[in-house]
Amino acid sequence: MPNTNSFTNAQDVELEAIDALVSLGYKDYRSESYKDPNDIIDAERDNDHKQVILRQRLRDALERNTPGLKDTIY
Repeated sequence: MPNTNSFTNAQDVELEAIDALVSLGYKDYRSESYKDPNDIIDAERDNDHKQVILRQRLRDALERNTPGLKDTIY
């Protein structure tokens, strides 16, 4: 018979995953409230909640990790 005294919900799994990523050096941008967006991230995507890729961050990372890329695409 399963133990009904302990369980894991989706939010617990998400928080554990974020904590694991932070331990690997990623930045944590959790908002103050679980239901509200992070103000920094929201501003970067112009409050468009359908936009999941932060284009400037992606561009900066590609340029940082790909020497010479900036000279070829601009």
